[in-house]
Amino acid sequence: MKKDNLGDRMKAFEKVQLTTVDSNLPIIVRLDGKAFHTWVKVLGVKKPFDETLSHLFQVATVNTCKDIGQVLMAYSQSDEVTFLLNGWQHLDSQVYFGGKVQKIVSVISSIFTGHFIWALMGMNEYAILADGEMKLPSFDARVFNVPKDEVENVFIWRQMDAMKNSVQGLARSVYSHKELHGKSTLEMKNMCLIKAQNWDNLSTIQRIGFLVKKNEYILPNENGGNVIRTRWIIDNDIPFFVDESEYLTYIIEAE
Repeated sequence: MKKDNLGDRMKAFEKVQLTTVDSNLPIIVRLDGKAFHTWVKVLGVKKPFDETLSHLFQVATVNTCKDIGQVLMAYSQSDEVTFLLNGWQHLDSQVYFGGKVQKIVSVISSIFTGHFIWALMGMNEYAILADGEMKLPSFDARVFNVPKDEVENVFIWRQMDAMKNSVQGLARSVYSHKELHGKSTLEMKNMCLIKAQNWDNLSTIQRIGFLVKKNEYILPNENGGNVIRTRWIIDNDIPFFVDESEYLTYIIEAE
């Protein structure tokens, strides 16, 4: 009788639960702050918009893009970040963690959370300790495939959500929950004008978030020539994707 191998048996149980995304299709990874409304309240984050919090998301997003690899761009708004992985453009290479869902969501959320906390620790505006207890931010993640012709729509969808969140945040800073109950986004926007709060005058990042993408630059080499390098940059002046979808198309088709 064949001797039972404990390790093989346990791995067989583990394997049953493994699912993968299709490496032949674009892969979207979306991170969300876990119970972030509670966390920002404990930390005393300024409302409706906090520049320091935006900076934390920018630092964590850029560094996560550097660490992940196979990323074309990342869009952030509110307490979320959406990454586009471009494995479908490099079919001869191994897709991130072989497309294993558990690996992708756990590793990327861990990387992002680590960078976010590291940036937070270096800022004097906030203390991680609140009421004598450690108050740490955390992020969950989900990963899924979309058809190639739906990639732009993913980011249009998230930016539309950003606009709604931004208007609501501004409205809540000058009106009560009761006053805003049942009001549409457009109604809230018009109500803000009554209080001399014009949503259209907010900065781009406050209205529709920011995007992280690669940028090519020329670097002189020791032979007197030039070499092309790439680096991650933050675009704080992105357009409305639904009106200027070519902005996204250019990035998606860059490689």
